Amino acid sequence: MRWLVVAAVSGELAALREVFTATVPRTHLGWASFDRGEIAGQETGLLKCGVGKVNAAMATVQAIASYRPEAILTIGSAGALIPGLEPGDVILGEQVVQHDVGYVRAGTFIPTGVVVYEVGARGRQQTRFAADADLLARAEWAAAAAGLAVRRGLVATGDIVVMSTTHKRRLVEQFEAAVVEMESGAIAQVAQAHRVPWLAIRAVSDTADESVVPGVGSTIDATDGPPHAVPSEQAEAAALLRAGIAAANRAAAAVALATIRGG
Repeated sequence: MRWLVVAAVSGELAALREVFTATVPRTHLGWASFDRGEIAGQETGLLKCGVGKVNAAMATVQAIASYRPEAILTIGSAGALIPGLEPGDVILGEQVVQHDVGYVRAGTFIPTGVVVYEVGARGRQQTRFAADADLLARAEWAAAAAGLAVRRGLVATGDIVVMSTTHKRRLVEQFEAAVVEMESGAIAQVAQAHRVPWLAIRAVSDTADESVVPGVGSTIDATDGPPHAVPSEQAEAAALLRAGIAAANRAAAAVALATIRGG
């Protein structure tokens, strides 16, 4: 298989499905849904892995073992961490970091990076995972050719919904991250272990100066996410976040499509 596109929820894959031609019936890798077909004449798999690092890692391992993709794109929405990023702006993850791995000393969280293993060697700590340089260049060129604006940046991944501007600022101070989400770091670690080139394509759903109201942050995807009733006083915030997520999903998918097409 030429391409494997991984996303947490249905909405992040919806725009690609519009140009996707299935060649075999949908299958399931455990709980994760997998569709195999073509985009722009290239064999492509669409994997909906579920939210979070463990779900993303388990589904990606199974997809690699079953279909041997030549390249992996992880796509979807992310929260902005730095000023100047607006909903729909696209970040190409030049590097990713798992921001929630570390220890607490005297009330302060100290990030350490994850422990990675290789056959015949002791485990070692790795703080960042670097995207494939050729894929990164291809995405930049293809986006420019399609008239799509992108910029490089570091993507922070963790099993934490980052709601406050204080937490956002900490991620910038500790990692110089541009956006934060919940899957790409795990997918990158799996891809590296299996020697599969990868690239994270993430688009902004909410700005760095926005504090997401508790309960509203769970409105990521109305079809996949757990049901949460949003209080009436939070309805406007929920609507804005949903609009931002929808814009982000379209933007990330558009860059992924251009990358697959090659321009």
